Amino acid sequence: MNIEELIQKASKRKIILIISIITITAIIIYIITTNNLEEEILISELNENNTALNNIEETNINENNMSTKSTNENNLKLNNTNETNLSTNDINENKQEKSKIIVHVAGAVQKSGIVEIEEGQRIIDAIEKAGGATAQADLAKINLAYVLSDGQKVYIPKINENYTGEYVTGASSNEAKNSASTSNTSTSANKGETNKIININTASAEELQNLQGIGESIAKRIVEYRKENGKFNNIEDIKNVSGIGEAKYNKIKNNICVK
Repeated sequence: MNIEELIQKASKRKIILIISIITITAIIIYIITTNNLEEEILISELNENNTALNNIEETNINENNMSTKSTNENNLKLNNTNETNLSTNDINENKQEKSKIIVHVAGAVQKSGIVEIEEGQRIIDAIEKAGGATAQADLAKINLAYVLSDGQKVYIPKINENYTGEYVTGASSNEAKNSASTSNTSTSANKGETNKIININTASAEELQNLQGIGESIAKRIVEYRKENGKFNNIEDIKNVSGIGEAKYNKIKNNICVK
């Protein structure tokens, strides 16, 4: 074998070695690259899974919050409904607790006669129950805000009518008159000696004259005061009537009352 052949063989070996090294290097690079790519894909899939899980958890939390909010709103509506029902029941109970009274309405009204009103109602309410006042009614002479009691009579005068009686009379007026006329004169000769308690909110002028020191003129003042100002709130209010001072009040205070 000559030198040229040896050189050629050596060159072929070098070329084969270089090709082998390049091939092995390429394979190694491919393996490394493939592994890195698979790791990136795996990490990406893991991240996507985590994101999906987080989204699911947030969705569940939102749904739970919405469910809780809806439950709270329903409970609030139920509480409001219960409170409304309780309030309505209280109003109905209060209405039912108001007792009825019977009064007589006469004079210039559409339907003169007996009417039923609630306790604590006023002359204006009784007039409405009687169908209202007529065109001839002189309502300026009446205290429409006067609070009525059971058994009273209200007279509504007409315009220019010469009416000298009381516009409101109590249920006990006739009884008091009859009692006064049939009583023993020996025990009632002096005013103020009677043990009868007089309601100054309903008593007539004649009844009031049975009180010690109360004459016809003062009795009429009491009636007029009552017409203009309404009921006395307490017995001491009678001192607001002209002619009744402290001394006269002390004489009658044990024989009067307000109802």
